[in-house]
Amino acid sequence: MSIVRSVCFLALGVLAISSMCIMIQNHLTVESVNDQENLQPSRHHVLSLGQEDDDVLVFVHISDLHISAFTAKDRYEQLNEFCNINLKAINPGLVIASGDLTDSVTPDNLVVDQFIEEWAMYKALYTICQNVSSVPHWLDLRGNHDNFNINGYNSPNNYYPKFGSQRLHPSGSYMTTIETNNKTKYAFIAVDATLDIGSKRLLNFVGQLDDTRLLKLQELDQAASKLNVNATIWFGHYPSSIILTYGILPGLRHVAAKGIAYLCGHLHTFSGLIPHMYSNHHSGMLELELADWKHNRMYRVAVIDQGLFSFADIQHKTWPVIVVTNPKPLLTVQPSKEPVELMATSTHIRIFIFSPLPINSCEVKLDEGSWQPCKRSGQKHPLYTAPWQPELYSKGLHVLQVRARDSSGSEMLSKIEFALDDTKPRFPLSARITLMLDFTAMSKVLFAVSIILCTLPFCIIRRLQLRIIRKKRKMTVLRIRTSCIRLWVRKFWVFASINRLLFPFLAYTVYLTFGPWFIAHFVEDRVGVLFVWGTLFDDGLYLPGTTTYFYCAIHVIFFNMLLVIILAHTADVRYQEKILKKGTDSRTMCRKITSCFPISIFLIFHGITCLIFWQSYGYLSMLVNPARSWSLILAFYLWLTAKRLDTPQLTLAVKTWN
Repeated sequence: MSIVRSVCFLALGVLAISSMCIMIQNHLTVESVNDQENLQPSRHHVLSLGQEDDDVLVFVHISDLHISAFTAKDRYEQLNEFCNINLKAINPGLVIASGDLTDSVTPDNLVVDQFIEEWAMYKALYTICQNVSSVPHWLDLRGNHDNFNINGYNSPNNYYPKFGSQRLHPSGSYMTTIETNNKTKYAFIAVDATLDIGSKRLLNFVGQLDDTRLLKLQELDQAASKLNVNATIWFGHYPSSIILTYGILPGLRHVAAKGIAYLCGHLHTFSGLIPHMYSNHHSGMLELELADWKHNRMYRVAVIDQGLFSFADIQHKTWPVIVVTNPKPLLTVQPSKEPVELMATSTHIRIFIFSPLPINSCEVKLDEGSWQPCKRSGQKHPLYTAPWQPELYSKGLHVLQVRARDSSGSEMLSKIEFALDDTKPRFPLSARITLMLDFTAMSKVLFAVSIILCTLPFCIIRRLQLRIIRKKRKMTVLRIRTSCIRLWVRKFWVFASINRLLFPFLAYTVYLTFGPWFIAHFVEDRVGVLFVWGTLFDDGLYLPGTTTYFYCAIHVIFFNMLLVIILAHTADVRYQEKILKKGTDSRTMCRKITSCFPISIFLIFHGITCLIFWQSYGYLSMLVNPARSWSLILAFYLWLTAKRLDTPQLTLAVKTWN
């Protein structure tokens, strides 16, 4: 009978793991769109890819500026350089600034708020960019830093409606159309997914889109279709994986499925771990996260060349800037959205080379061939071309290298992979996981798994102990050959047999799932109660949980799991001393002191992490915090209980363990 039950438990475990794998697979992909005709942009009035530049749109994308009135003066100075030098050399038709326009943090990281000085600096910046560099359109929107400590869009503390370039759009999301000539126009749709109530730091990381906002985005998409635009570019601060969609309408990926690209920022390349965070959806739309300006001084130069979208991510002060548009880099090929068939019938390689100084030389190299010169042929844009025979490269993957040098001697080498057949691009797995997995869904899974790992094993052990008592036989672990595993099985077995340790620990773990974590001023003069599943404010407003699941899962892993290891070890030591009569003669003062090290380090570490709440939300979050600050008292009490266990409390372990 026990074998059957073990098989059942194993089957349940396999089922749980399979469910997680299916969820991961579902979030790594999106539902494909069957009506491909609706996905294809208008392809009328497309010219052959030769030497003309009559149908070209150049634009620049910058994200996570983090303009600060207190620190990093060079960051703002280099932004001014960017306006005066880079934009003047590139001469874009528009600039996209996708959030985190200001830093909103004091140098000591203690105060998180909106500072009017930073917003005034931002307005002065884009005013200079538009006036000095003749940028006709500056499209911006808010990021999470621009939404810190804001009690709604109409809050007097929200300075975007006063200083933002697109401040006349109260919904935050809007559409702008750009015409390259009288036959071609493109739509740019901004996605504002900032929280309705912008809390302070720590829990203001994930964006949200409810039905009202999604309906607005659907209306913008329909308006773009009615205008018969050639293509649509979507942009926002948050990657689609970091946006919680709640309601009955489908999410952003479905709404924006007709677009050729979704441009975003926010993740700062995970501190350099994923420098090229690019992926694509099943609809064919690219999702391109841009590295931040704050630390990396990165920006993006994009070109739509006769319907073909290409881009290059560039670090500030890097010249010349090279963007190859024909043949397109393999990672940017979208057969359902672009006239990619033009590459196979083109007559020239097309390269856009930008520099504040004249370009002295330009050369191209295909595969292992020789370097061939290219010349400037563009009249309106710095388009350089070189003749080629695409039929020689019609099969498989090929490499194109471009080498350009300006009059100062600065040289840049650009290398791309391309294919003229149906060769599929291979996006980095780390980037695909980051951009395609639903962060909130995965956080829920992580939280659920951590809770189960902290409760189910001990419930199973306790049930086995009761069965052993009824059958009057002891547990044996002779089949466990590894002494370390056998040792820890005994420790957890002893822990699960002690009511004074097990029941408070299980009660606290279950409480984390349902009970309030803490009360705090999430926004100035506004009190809320945080649960793992959301936040309730004093006026009844409810915000669904997003980052809370991830944070709570991390807490369970580093608090509950570490605590149970310490308690199990301490209880097992008492078991050996009282029952097995081991170590009683060697309990020197030094050993007694060292036995306190684990719990001391544990309490100090978590005490320091509790200060994050005080730093972010004030003293109230420390005083009324059952999940964190009060749990330190519980942890110390349970450790003292384990430290003082006597023979009567170890009776169940004695009766069930051999």
